[in-house]
Amino acid sequence: MKNHVTEKQWTRVEHYWVRNGACTADNEYGVQGVPHVLLLDTEGTIVFMGHPASRDIEKDIDTLLKGDKLTG
Repeated sequence: MKNHVTEKQWTRVEHYWVRNGACTADNEYGVQGVPHVLLLDTEGTIVFMGHPASRDIEKDIDTLLKGDKLTG
């Protein structure tokens, strides 16, 4: 995942207005509400997708960076 992000030059957070008639992020990424977060583990597998208020995102990122699995 890190190599992919580097190759794509994705160096900043992008914000999408899904209901502007031109954005396709809701269909492409399964966005059901805003804000929407995807967390990937160190192997590039999506391990969480949803509203960030339902998780302690900072703790989850620390857990994933250690190579541990998310629980809950």
